[in-house]
Amino acid sequence: MVRKTVMACILGFFGLFLLLLVGAKEIAAIEQKIYDDANLLDEAEIEELEELAKELAEEIGTDLIVLTTTSSMDVDPYTKKFYEEMAPGYDKPHGSTVILTINMEYRDVYLESFGRAYDYLTSSRLTDIRESITPYLSNGDKKYSKVNQGTEKE
Repeated sequence: MVRKTVMACILGFFGLFLLLLVGAKEIAAIEQKIYDDANLLDEAEIEELEELAKELAEEIGTDLIVLTTTSSMDVDPYTKKFYEEMAPGYDKPHGSTVILTINMEYRDVYLESFGRAYDYLTSSRLTDIRESITPYLSNGDKKYSKVNQGTEKE
């Protein structure tokens, strides 16, 4: 159930970008798009998401990266450090990229855009997208997720 919820959220994230971005087709700087350091996904799910991320990148001209982590580093610096060190970008290293970070340590979800994607995805658009997908990662009446377990107020 948790895996399906996480998959639905990530697939929804990718779907929103089809509606929001349009870009030129160019060569991707890095091949890997899904970095599941928190071990939330199985191999088949990772492969499915890798394919989807690559297909969507071709359509919108922007790398779509998903990071899951248990790092004690806050999501904002963690995401920016990843971008600086790995240099993703559809059009060039450190180019047009959107990164979704899910931090299990802090039970936090973060979304950031870089390069040309930064021009299209303003802070308010990123907030709207994050708010659209976060409920799929949160505890609800019937759906339970690892992201918010133990964070409900008594």
